[in-house]
Amino acid sequence: MAYNRPEYLKAALDSVLNQTYKNIEVVVSDNSTDDRVEELINRNYQQLRYIRRRPSLDVLSHHNVLIEESDSEFVTYFHDDDVMCSQYAEKMLEIFSYNKDIVAAAPNATLINGVVESNNTFNSISKLKLVSQGYELLQSYFEFGSDGYAPFPGYMYRVSKVKRKQLLSSDAGRHADYTFLDNLLGEGILAWSEEVLMQYRVHVGSSAVTELLADRRKLIIYIIKKYKLSRKDPLILTMRYKFLLSWNAKNKNRKRKMKKVLIKLGIIFFIKMREYRYTVIEKIFPTHLFINNIYK
Repeated sequence: MAYNRPEYLKAALDSVLNQTYKNIEVVVSDNSTDDRVEELINRNYQQLRYIRRRPSLDVLSHHNVLIEESDSEFVTYFHDDDVMCSQYAEKMLEIFSYNKDIVAAAPNATLINGVVESNNTFNSISKLKLVSQGYELLQSYFEFGSDGYAPFPGYMYRVSKVKRKQLLSSDAGRHADYTFLDNLLGEGILAWSEEVLMQYRVHVGSSAVTELLADRRKLIIYIIKKYKLSRKDPLILTMRYKFLLSWNAKNKNRKRKMKKVLIKLGIIFFIKMREYRYTVIEKIFPTHLFINNIYK
């Protein structure tokens, strides 16, 4: 999946072409608004199948078109700014052979901040993890102290199961990747490998560094409705708290508003922990009764 990033696409393509498993087809779906990617393909990768999207599509529509066009047994919708380790395809296909109910498998990944590689990983699991329930997926993404999850660009899918699914902005905006996986659980099991088989790049142009609170609100409403949770459920409060902590507020007014919301959510969060008998929190914050009286 390419979009105006030939400087990153070359590294991504070289990594995909360097797979130990050779029975693969590499397709470049160019959703760019300029011609730089096409020029790179014509210059260095003429052996690959190349599709130019005219006019260019929004991100979710691009995903959905690729789902419709997939005609193999397994498919990975890899992003042009990430890097695939050489054993990715081989290891992912091994996972599918373990259990016929696996509909999607993904590896662990390290992060690249711009061009600087790090040892930070997406999850801390020590062996293959199978996720069969939506609430388990929810906890892995948003609960404090969870083992983490797999990066969305790293998933390999069983095409026969993914064909009936779409990424829908109405569910959660740019968080439709999460709701897509949640809905895919209705078809079978997600498998997460502990092995690091890709590098996920975070940079100025990536969605990972931008925040849209309206989309986060959509996601919270989606989860509340689907799992019949209270708005003050500890998991929902944790989601809101983590969302706001990672929100990159760009002006002073937003920062002031964010501080007020964080303080309120922090107080509610600690009160909820007390209600659920989290004795450690009680010991760390002996003034909880005073906080409770202020909140009332």
